[in-house]
Amino acid sequence: MTTTAPADNRIGFADRLALSAKLWDASDAFTIESTLWTGQAQADCRRSARQLATTARYILSGAISVAEAEAFTEASREALGRVAGARRLRDSLKAPQKRQNGANDA
Repeated sequence: MTTTAPADNRIGFADRLALSAKLWDASDAFTIESTLWTGQAQADCRRSARQLATTARYILSGAISVAEAEAFTEASREALGRVAGARRLRDSLKAPQKRQNGANDA
């Protein structure tokens, strides 16, 4: 008995490799981002990095569909943007205000 893969799984290995590389890049970005956080945020970034690395391996082996991998790629891009934005906001709130041309002189 032979089974065929779903239609969305029928892409070439080069395409799978490219999609896997995108997932690895996102995983690396979350790993780097995790070093800039502490506590629960750091744990969440590390967990996201591990999940993306696992997904990158699965797409190469065909264990998950291409549609699922593309969804992970898009979601990770959005989540990474939110995390980086939150970090920039946090850092801007911690930074001392700069004085420019005496505008803040009392």
